[in-house]
Amino acid sequence: EVRYFQATTLGFPLEISKYYETINGITVNAKAAVNPPMTERLGELLTSEISVESDGFIGFTKDFWVFYGVNTELFQCGSEFKSKIPLAIPWKFAAKINVREKKFELDFPPCKKEFELFSLSSNVYAVTRNSAEPALAKMTPIIPSAIDSNDEVVHRDPAVVRPDSDQLLTPNSWHPRGKMCAASDIYGAGFCVESELKREYYHEEYPLYYFLGSTYMAFKVVPVQAIKAVDKIHFEVNAGPSRHPMSTRQLLETLRRISKEMTQGVHLSHDSSSSVRGSHSSHHGIVMEGWDSTPEAVFNIKAFAMSGNQKPEGYDAAIYYTPEANIQNAQLIVSQVGEDTNWKMCIDTIVNAHIEAKAHIR
Repeated sequence: EVRYFQATTLGFPLEISKYYETINGITVNAKAAVNPPMTERLGELLTSEISVESDGFIGFTKDFWVFYGVNTELFQCGSEFKSKIPLAIPWKFAAKINVREKKFELDFPPCKKEFELFSLSSNVYAVTRNSAEPALAKMTPIIPSAIDSNDEVVHRDPAVVRPDSDQLLTPNSWHPRGKMCAASDIYGAGFCVESELKREYYHEEYPLYYFLGSTYMAFKVVPVQAIKAVDKIHFEVNAGPSRHPMSTRQLLETLRRISKEMTQGVHLSHDSSSSVRGSHSSHHGIVMEGWDSTPEAVFNIKAFAMSGNQKPEGYDAAIYYTPEANIQNAQLIVSQVGEDTNWKMCIDTIVNAHIEAKAHIR
């Protein structure tokens, strides 16, 4: 709380005050199990599978308001700017951690109802309140809503008589609304951003009125109609050694063959002299060493929507690395998993000892 008072010639004290308040909250429920059970040493966790089930909530609410006006022992009147910023993150998940196998699994329930993650709202009010009863304050928005507005006319002359047409001031109204969403029918969830601004100012005589008005912005998670019913959303990260599935193995061989042919074509097109041929052939031999090695899986990431006994839907990404002394070769394979999927994206990169890099995308 910061308050500043200034004496005026009318005898009423002018107050400029700022207030800030925040409330933080968190609730956590968790249950853990270790298999095989621990005996005495904490180091056994590194060779066990840890299962965790947790649900809870974390969030805060921040209020900030500014008052500018007359404040006496009997009454208070002036303008007040109020803003509120709430943040709410609920969670519920089940996790499995296996340090020995370098495997991490995370399961989330599907999105069933809309909830707000973060929002910001602010408005400016004309305030009158009795100092003895501050809770009974009368607060009128500077820019009223369409329902609350009446047919009052704004004019230059403060006389009671309705002014002529040339005395009327035409307000410059600005009331944009927007909503943008990114949704996935695989996981049955989406993310939306909503915004609304309300401004009404007289740019010829009162340009500062542009800063007065209401502002609202919110980030929400919304349910979306999925392709099929979703029981849970499954994330998996595997950094341990794994065997390549037949489709992945065939894809790697195809990618290596295409990259090999392109490398040979590049060298043949640039070999214009015997000296250049010698250097290129030695470099070509280094590159060929990479093609004869077996790629090793660095890690694998899966994001699936699980639905009973049906085939999961989602995405699978894997990174493979070919260990060589004189060449660095890595492949990234991203594919969509499901019943009606027909695409894979492959990226093959090569960095040799001569600090030359090549990348092929298929």
